Amino acid sequence: MRRKPRGKVDPIERQIEVTLRPGEFVHDRACISFVSGLEKVAANIGKVTATEPARSVTLCEAFLAGCHAKAEELDDSSGSFGQFAQDLICLWIKARQASGADPHETAATLLAWIDDDPYAFCCQIEKAAARQSRADGIREADLGAL
Repeated sequence: MRRKPRGKVDPIERQIEVTLRPGEFVHDRACISFVSGLEKVAANIGKVTATEPARSVTLCEAFLAGCHAKAEELDDSSGSFGQFAQDLICLWIKARQASGADPHETAATLLAWIDDDPYAFCCQIEKAAARQSRADGIREADLGAL
């Protein structure tokens, strides 16, 4: 039986996976350093936003999914991982805006994330989202209940 050829993996997606270190527990004393590595990958996504915003949206969504999976594998007593996730959500908003995505869909997705937020990544995200949205030209009315 022939194997299906695998699609090419985005190099930043590979960085996300390697940096998240799935299956490895991160103790609190190492969490800030761990998050520093995540921030470097997020910075690479930020660079992509200007030239390939749709790719950036996809990468942010993959990274957020990875963060949800990693949340059970670390001690975030410092709060640095949760703050990173909030910053990543703001990057996602920026990427959506740059890609020309419907702001109502962006707001609806964000509201759904707020409603289903087992790791408190969206705790008080409304303020950060509103700041990001204004900075990127999204009208506050587009954010609905935020």
